[in-house]
Parts: sequence; structure tokens; C-alpha cells
Amino acid sequence: MKKVLIVTVLLFISCQNIKKNGNEDNSTASNAQIESVKNLSHSILSAQKNGEFYILTNKEATSEMIAGLNESVQKESYNQIEDIFGAYNSLKFYSIEEVVEGKTYKVYRFKGDFEFGLPVEVRSVINSEGKLAGFFVKPWKNKL
Repeated sequence: MKKVLIVTVLLFISCQNIKKNGNEDNSTASNAQIESVKNLSHSILSAQKNGEFYILTNKEATSEMIAGLNESVQKESYNQIEDIFGAYNSLKFYSIEEVVEGKTYKVYRFKGDFEFGLPVEVRSVINSEGKLAGFFVKPWKNKL
């Protein structure tokens, strides 16, 4: 019952303790940081769209993300994403929110452009070391 599952969620991070919430607010990160996270997110989804998978490195992701976002998970997840939203096209930066859940994370929110035109959020969670610690594709909600 794949369609019941909206999207496979990798390394769920509860977003209960938001310190900063901002629409179009990038004051907590430089433009270079935003572009870096956007490029990583785009690379992951583009590889999946092309029937491949993106190999995460220790420099850009936690060991848990590297293990969790393996080839089979990426391909299965993208099949589910494509069934629900259509093929991936592009990303547009929306906001950054800081979340404290034992550790501090920055949640980079992007509006995804997908084939079916539905509002989609692509969320990349970055830990305090600047590494990818979570990656989500889900229906858009204005609040985290």
C-alpha cells in the first residue's frame, strides 16, 4: 500500500522546539550555505529521477544518513515520490528554521517543483557539524 505512505521518512527529527521560524528568512545561514544545501538536495533528487542514486560522503552527511539513504532506499523512495507528485524538476529556497532536539539542527525548507504541480516540500536537515542528518519529501505545509 505504497500510496498510503506519503513518503519514506528518513531519520525522523521531531520539530517540537523551534527557536527561529522565518518565511524567506536566511539570516541564520549565508547564501553559500543555502546554495550548498540546495545543490545537495537537488543532486539527490536528480540522481534518483535519472534512475540512479546519489552516493553521500562522510564530508556531506552523517554516517546514519549514509547508511539510511542507500541505493535501494533511494530508488524505492523515489518511486513513491514519483507516484504521488510526478517527476522531480527543481527546487526553490523557502526558509531555514532552527530546531533544538537535544542537539541543534537547521531545517532548510525548499518548495519543490514536480510534474503534477502539487505543492511539495523538500526538507534537508543539517546538524551542527554542517552534515545532512535528515531528508524529506512531503506535501507542503506552511508551518514546520
